[in-house]
Amino acid sequence: MTFDFNEVRAAYERIRPYVRKTLLEESFYLGDGERRYFFKLESLQRAKSFKIRGALNKMLTLTAEEAARGVATVSSGNHGSSVSYAASLLGIQNAKVIVPEGTPQSKIDRIRYFGAEVLQMGKSYDEAHRLGLDYIRRHGLTYIDAYYDDPKSYGGQGTIGIELLEQNPDIDTIVVPIGGGLITGIAVAAKALKPDIRIAELLTRLQMEFERSREPWEVLTRAPNEPAIQLAL
Repeated sequence: MTFDFNEVRAAYERIRPYVRKTLLEESFYLGDGERRYFFKLESLQRAKSFKIRGALNKMLTLTAEEAARGVATVSSGNHGSSVSYAASLLGIQNAKVIVPEGTPQSKIDRIRYFGAEVLQMGKSYDEAHRLGLDYIRRHGLTYIDAYYDDPKSYGGQGTIGIELLEQNPDIDTIVVPIGGGLITGIAVAAKALKPDIRIAELLTRLQMEFERSREPWEVLTRAPNEPAIQLAL
């Protein structure tokens, strides 16, 4: 896979009519005399997440034949809602979202609200992903990747980096949560526009387990599957 700023710039023009240019709000509490902190409020997107950007960017590049056959993804949260919403915006009638068994009903309801069909497969996300990809292949659907290796997904998420620097060109550091192709897209865009900008990654405790797998003799092949209050970001 190749990915560069041209992909982000094309995505920016492509999805512009469909997404909100979300507010960049200064924090009342974090700032001091030397530093100012801002939050990019992607929760104000119609689907409540930045992931609408990547989903839309991918789906806007489908051929008429691909759109007619339908789209699908595997998700336990925001990406599924975003694919469902994007499909409704673009008039794609056949949209399916595969989720693990036991996914909270509130998440399923939000996906269905925008029109997609929800299919429950597997006891864990890993199993749902494996079964879901097999289902998508067998039914000839286009897979809308949440994070792994689709430059269209990265390009859509990276449009946040363009917006940030349009809204405040003086920003010198961007702190980005790991996940969903977000930091890849934003880093490529922001560094292209402002090479000296700093990009810092933000990880949860579980994600630190994956960092361990980079060390000698530490190989982590799957995520621990434990109950949690927050199941997806």
